[in-house]
Amino acid sequence: MSEDWKGVLVALTTPFDDKGNVDEAKLKKHADALVRTGAVGGLVPCGGSGEAVLLSEAEWELTVRAVVEATDGRVPVIAGCSDATTRNTARRMQFAEKTGADGAMVAPPWYVHPDERELLEHFRVLAGESGLKVVLYNTPHSTGVDVKPELVARIAEFGQITHKKTTSGDMTRLAAVERLCGGKVKFLVGCDPLAMEQFLMGATGWITPCGNFIPGLLQELYDLCVSVKDTAKAKQLYFKLLPMFSLFESGLYIQLTKYAMKALGNDYGLPRRPLLEPEDPMKRRMDAVLTSLGLL
Repeated sequence: MSEDWKGVLVALTTPFDDKGNVDEAKLKKHADALVRTGAVGGLVPCGGSGEAVLLSEAEWELTVRAVVEATDGRVPVIAGCSDATTRNTARRMQFAEKTGADGAMVAPPWYVHPDERELLEHFRVLAGESGLKVVLYNTPHSTGVDVKPELVARIAEFGQITHKKTTSGDMTRLAAVERLCGGKVKFLVGCDPLAMEQFLMGATGWITPCGNFIPGLLQELYDLCVSVKDTAKAKQLYFKLLPMFSLFESGLYIQLTKYAMKALGNDYGLPRRPLLEPEDPMKRRMDAVLTSLGLL
């Protein structure tokens, strides 16, 4: 399958049953339903929105395998393979490749705060451990590590990094990566409140948890920005969606995704502790946004 990942790439959330276990049947049903909408360009299990750091290794494997099986080659599956160690990140990439995933999303190791020399070695080793192409996921607020454009360019020399997702709101970085990498690394939107701006700057796709419950609206915005290039209509839709994106900037993107899914008739279970359901004021804000979009 093509490695030119485009469109809405859904950052899948992970369902848990009443006993707190991964609900494989519900996960497969949801993945299949998203593909059937025709509005998604790919699925991304086991990222931050998938509560990956709260899953056991067995649960991580189950989740990746279930999504690959449910999609059955109809859209790309980019498995979140991040871990705090190089060895386990490599093992996850190997598992994802063997299972049939089309790519891997890898964030820098967290908590231990590797410096640039250590990050370069981390990605050099990973480049030799798997044939999968990689989305480099730069999310400094989660990992405590910031992969700057100059380092992205050095990592890209290994030939494995083909895309970069960033949660940064710094628009100058898109131009810097483009200039330093000569187009070898494509951008995927990871900061929803700047989605339109990043599409206009050349981002080719969009990894977002909102795709779990409004994939059609997101695909419409993508098409208006990238395919149709109708900036006026894109801006109208973008302004309607911005209140939703702003809600997710609260940091409650896992909790709010599951609440929104439930509000729209797809009860996906509760977040895994220590995460809890959103408090009532935040639920009311989400209800108001869903209502404004004509969904409630």
